[in-house]
Amino acid sequence: MSAEYEASMLSLISSVRNKLFDESKNSSGSLYGIKQVKRGFLPTNTQFPVITLTPTSERVIKVTSDCKHVTKSIRLFIIAHGGESDDVKDIRKYGEAVHEKILSDYKPVNNDGVEMAYATDFTRMEYEERGMSAEMEIVFYCLESEPERTIASTVTDNASVNTVSDAIYSHLNEHRHTTLNGFSQILQEDWNRLKERAFPSLTVAVDDQVNIDRSSGREQTDMTFRFDVLSKVGSASDSILNKHLVLTDAVKGLIVGNASWGGACSDSQYTGISYGTTVVDEAMLYASQLELNASGRHTKPQSSAS
Repeated sequence: MSAEYEASMLSLISSVRNKLFDESKNSSGSLYGIKQVKRGFLPTNTQFPVITLTPTSERVIKVTSDCKHVTKSIRLFIIAHGGESDDVKDIRKYGEAVHEKILSDYKPVNNDGVEMAYATDFTRMEYEERGMSAEMEIVFYCLESEPERTIASTVTDNASVNTVSDAIYSHLNEHRHTTLNGFSQILQEDWNRLKERAFPSLTVAVDDQVNIDRSSGREQTDMTFRFDVLSKVGSASDSILNKHLVLTDAVKGLIVGNASWGGACSDSQYTGISYGTTVVDEAMLYASQLELNASGRHTKPQSSAS
């Protein structure tokens, strides 16, 4: 049985999609006339008007002794194809219907019937009539249980950011044939210089490093690491986004479960995910960026007496 108020991004998107899809197939429903309810990019054979859902972000907003409080945001688009006045009116009609349907009686539940969020928030529906579309954001407030974390018995003193990066990369590679077997490449550096690219890919990168003085004779080095997950959109079927989200969760599970990366740092904390898209060599890609903050221990050099 799943824990109450816990949910993956994929399960939340699927729940919203199924709710709206059922309403669109009900001849007396407020969304009857919507041709398709999709996830992610729209394929070339899309039927309009269409609703599509894309992930936006996951953010840790509070940490307690046994769980994290996390916001998980989804953006919803309603898109028409034509440019007639009736199409504009339909966009408004469906926009009001979606907002009301989710606002009034919707609670996301998983396959076990367990609620996946303890609260839900919404932005206003924004209309772009020239583009024949409307959009809104749905924010779910969820819990994530704290897993048992791997903690090294000793911490390396004066470990460089490269040492920590190497330890993280090495740990991820240990799982490339198991947990991460869906990735074609796992890389440590910026991959723009590579001649051969294979997707889906995972790249570990360093975002920044800050040294903080402590009065105890030590410095704390705070480092931020980014994990880039990239998948080709390809035919833009729902299953491609689904697989991308599963891969993103696999990476998240590994970084959440490791505290000190073999002693290369004293502690590390996952802070969230940003979802989006990017283009590489004219290919559209789904992109997830996971963020990890790590703390290292540095001994201050002793000042020599004059």
